[in-house]
Amino acid sequence: MKLTSIFRFVLLLTGAFSVQACENFMPEGSADLVKNRYHGPSYDKTHPAPAGYDVGFNIAMYYLLSLARGGSSTSLHALPPASDNLLASTSRQLTFESSYIPPKPTSFFQSEHFVLMPGLQLIRKGNRFSDSFGTDVTHLLYLELPIYALYRHQLPDNKGELFGGLGPYFGYGLAGNFKFTFNGETTKVPAFDAKNGGFKRFDAGVSLTAGYQFPGSLRVRLAYELGLVNLESGPSGGFGDKTFNRALSLNVGYPLDKIVNKFKKK
Repeated sequence: MKLTSIFRFVLLLTGAFSVQACENFMPEGSADLVKNRYHGPSYDKTHPAPAGYDVGFNIAMYYLLSLARGGSSTSLHALPPASDNLLASTSRQLTFESSYIPPKPTSFFQSEHFVLMPGLQLIRKGNRFSDSFGTDVTHLLYLELPIYALYRHQLPDNKGELFGGLGPYFGYGLAGNFKFTFNGETTKVPAFDAKNGGFKRFDAGVSLTAGYQFPGSLRVRLAYELGLVNLESGPSGGFGDKTFNRALSLNVGYPLDKIVNKFKKK
């Protein structure tokens, strides 16, 4: 994927989200290990199909939705704090009626344990295989919509949070190719060309994630995507062959509002 395409994608995400309060958004970047999983009569059952891991990438924007109070509001407030903690201020503001006014959240994760975290991401998938005859590389670029249901556990003494969850993802293939290298000669074939036996563009599956939220708002997490849609089309699909996407990623994120504030200070 060209650098200009990545830049346009980032601009698109930033522009789309700028109409909302950015305090609940978190951009992410990652390094991924990706591969394709093969099944079917065209692949030798006694010798697994030639598929190895390749290195991919992922850039994404995620948004946090509270489940504690309906989940539809873009302005998430912490519950009245019982003690000092990472996620809520201990100050209590009283109105003339002595009712509690929730303070503005101080971190990307709010005080509720359960949240939804939908996102939009560009991710490269595929696989790489090499033997004495040459190298086969599959590159697949998807635009994906993952939706995580997360549970968060706050660590004592302001040491951050642990979180984990799972949810579905839905992807659409934007571009890709099969690259074959044999005797020093390289051939490229479009990957998403169903008329010529390429892959289907639609993909979907289940994604699992777990990670750690630092007190300073930096977040790291592992995610594993298990594709459930057979990508095969044309003759191979008719023979009963099946190909599924797999991806293991290490993601690093930082709240969008803090990034914006850093640029404003400059």
